Amino acid sequence: SGFHYRQFLLKSLISQTVIDSSVMEQNPLRSEPALVPPKDEEAAVSTEEPRINLPHLLEEEVEFSTDLIDSYPGHETLWCHRRHIFYLQHHLNGSQLSQAMEVDGLNDSSKQGYSQETKRLKRTPVPDSLGLEMEHRFIDQVLSTCRNVEQARFASAYRKWLVTLSQ
Repeated sequence: SGFHYRQFLLKSLISQTVIDSSVMEQNPLRSEPALVPPKDEEAAVSTEEPRINLPHLLEEEVEFSTDLIDSYPGHETLWCHRRHIFYLQHHLNGSQLSQAMEVDGLNDSSKQGYSQETKRLKRTPVPDSLGLEMEHRFIDQVLSTCRNVEQARFASAYRKWLVTLSQ
């Protein structure tokens, strides 16, 4: 569906941004400005790489998801897309922390006994309380105004998923 492609694009942007920022940290000379400045302002603008504000892009995607869920109640795909966006937001917020955890744990022999499940859970970013609070308010608003049984079921399932994240 179109949502799979949107999710793929968002995930690719986040991955590329994380890779680019880690390359810049490892090679600080790349981030220095060129020694010979362009002759005119237009040339300077064209040589800059476009900056993508990922948090803002994800916020817009949440707003889009909210509008769709309100306009088309009872569609599970919309709730799954919202769940994916929420996951990506918190993956983005915790990417530097989780990278540091993985690097720090490479030579630690005591961690080799962990199961795959423990490793997966450890890499999962901890959701921030503000984002969770906003999502719970959204669910409360949907449940208080919905007349669609399926919509209530999907909202409740989404709430249950959010609760499992915070445990």
